[in-house]
Amino acid sequence: MKLVFKIIYLSIIILVTIFLCEVIYRFLLFSVKIDYLRKPEMYSNYRHDDYWKLYYMFDGQYKPPKDPHPLLGWSYSFFNEKNYMHRDSLSGVDKIPVLMYGDSFTQCAHDSIICFQEFLNQDTSFNKTHYLFNYGIGGYGVDQMVLLFYKSWRNFKNKNPIIIINIMPCDMDRSILTFRTGQKPKFILRNDSLILTNVPINHDPNEFIKNNPPEIKSYLWRLYLNSKLSFKNQNVSTEAFKRIVWNLNKRILSDALDTIKKNNLKYLFIIFDMLWVEDGEWRQDSLHKFFVENNVNFINTRNLISIDTNFYRYDFHRYINQEDGHPRSYYNKILSDAIKEFVLLNRISFGNEPRRLPLNDKSDTLILYVIKKNKTFMEKCISNFGSNSDQLNKFFQQQITRIKQKNIHS
Repeated sequence: MKLVFKIIYLSIIILVTIFLCEVIYRFLLFSVKIDYLRKPEMYSNYRHDDYWKLYYMFDGQYKPPKDPHPLLGWSYSFFNEKNYMHRDSLSGVDKIPVLMYGDSFTQCAHDSIICFQEFLNQDTSFNKTHYLFNYGIGGYGVDQMVLLFYKSWRNFKNKNPIIIINIMPCDMDRSILTFRTGQKPKFILRNDSLILTNVPINHDPNEFIKNNPPEIKSYLWRLYLNSKLSFKNQNVSTEAFKRIVWNLNKRILSDALDTIKKNNLKYLFIIFDMLWVEDGEWRQDSLHKFFVENNVNFINTRNLISIDTNFYRYDFHRYINQEDGHPRSYYNKILSDAIKEFVLLNRISFGNEPRRLPLNDKSDTLILYVIKKNKTFMEKCISNFGSNSDQLNKFFQQQITRIKQKNIHS
C-alpha cells in the first residue's frame, strides 16, 4: 500500500513540476519576451495556422494590413477593392484582356525583376491585340487566387478575357490556413462541396487571435517536437496532411475550371515548378497529374527550363533568386514567351508533357545542350517529330544514352 502512495505522490510531484515549468516558460515567452525563444519555427511548421499566429504574436517582420480586404484578407492598390477593376484598365481598353492571377511569383517580389506585364505589354506582336493585367498578390493561396478570379473577370466579360492562373505548388498549403500574415478566407469541404468560411475579415488581428488562439497545449512539448532531439521530423508531410491539402485544392481547382468552361473562357494554368529539392514533389506531381487527366491547358515551368539552350548547365540559381526562390527576370522571360505563344497561336509547344527531362544529372544536361545547339540536327528533329514533344523528348533521351555508351561525358 505504501508503494502505491509513493507512486501517486511521485506522479503528483512530476505533474506539478511539469505544470510549473510550462507556466514559467510561457511567462518568459509572452511576458519577458526573450527574443531567442520567440521564433515560430520552434513550436510549429509554416504549413500550419499555429506558426502564423505565433509569427504575429512574436512581432514578425510582415504585419497584417491596416485596412484588410473584407473577402481576400489583404490586397494591393493595383485594383479597386470594391469592384476589383484593375488600375490599368484604361490602358488596354481596346484590346483583349489577359488576366493573370497568382502569388508573389506572379506579382514579382523584387522591384529589380522584370515582370510579365513588362515583357508582354511592351512586346509589339503581343500588344497589338492583347493587354496583360497582373492580379498576382504576394502570400496568396490557391483559394485567394480563385476568389479574386471569380470577383474580377466579369469586369472584362464583354471582351472575352483570357484567364491565366499561376500556381506555385506550396500555394496549396496556404488554402488550409485561416491566418498567414493576417486573417484570410478559408474554404472547407462538406459533402464534396465548398463552403467559404472565416469571412468577413476582422479588422483587428488581436481580436481574431484572442478568439482563435494557437492550438498549442504545451509550448515545452512543441519545443521538443520541433527540435533536433525529436524522433519525428515535423517538416515532412504526413499522408493525412497530403490528403487534406490535395482534396481541398482539387475541389477549388475543379470549381474554377467549371466556371471557366461554363463561360467559354480561354485559359491557361501554370505550375511554377519548385526547382529546388525539398518536400514539394508530391504537390507539383499531383497538379501535373490532375491537369493531364482532365485535359487542362497548362505549362509546367520545369519543362520550359529543360529545353532552354541558352545555358550549358541547368543551374537553378540562373532562374531563381538564391535567397528566397523567387523567379529572376530571365525565368519570367522564358515563361512570358510561352504565354505569348499560347495567347497568339493557341499553342503549347513544350511545358505540359507527362514526363520531364532530368535536371539533376549534369552530364545529361550538358549532352542535351550540345545536341540542341546543333542547328542542322535540331531542324531534322523538328521536321521528323513536329510539335510532338513526347516523341522528341524520348528521342533526346535515346541520343543521351547512345552518347554515354560511347563514354562521352561532361
